[in-house]
Amino acid sequence: MLFRSLEADHRSSSSELIELLGKRFNDPHRRFKAKDQLAKLAMKPFSDFSTHVSEFTRLANLSRLAREQWKEDLHNTLYSKLKSAMILYRSNAHINFEEYCNIAQEMAYGLKQEYEESRERREMKQRQRTQTRNDSVTKPPQTSASSPTPQPAKPQGAPEGRKPRSEITCFACGKKGHIQPNCPERKPNTSVKAVEPTELPAHNDPDSASEN
Repeated sequence: MLFRSLEADHRSSSSELIELLGKRFNDPHRRFKAKDQLAKLAMKPFSDFSTHVSEFTRLANLSRLAREQWKEDLHNTLYSKLKSAMILYRSNAHINFEEYCNIAQEMAYGLKQEYEESRERREMKQRQRTQTRNDSVTKPPQTSASSPTPQPAKPQGAPEGRKPRSEITCFACGKKGHIQPNCPERKPNTSVKAVEPTELPAHNDPDSASEN
């Protein structure tokens, strides 16, 4: 757009070019916007410090922030944990902005490493708990080898090796619970068997012998 305006007027002098560039880059609204962005600038927890300080430096130059105020304003943009670690260096008047940035870079790196190691430990514990729950669901319960297998209880009153009375079948009526001699449906035998006389053995009669 700038070159188009210059091409439209070939008679533009160098002074006019400088004036046009000044209007372009000395826009007061651009400075105010940079101040607003600098006031809202905040470093994300455990993010890269170099990227953050580069953005701070850009906005500080655009907003024409006084160099003596850079260290204080940069400190206010840090996240809480890094800000607490750098509070002594901020109040030390012998440490300039560049030295403060170097120390903050090392502090930010150490905090980031500590955070990542802590996160890895938490994730490992979470995986172990999940694996333990999965194993407990899929693995069948184990019985102790020393504990004997429970045997079915034997009916009371039945001698060992013999069937209980409830399983005995009567041969007379076919029902269970009794045997043939004790069958309640058995008819008593009332028939009387005739007994034939047996021949008596012959013996000597004294009277008959005398008659003969």
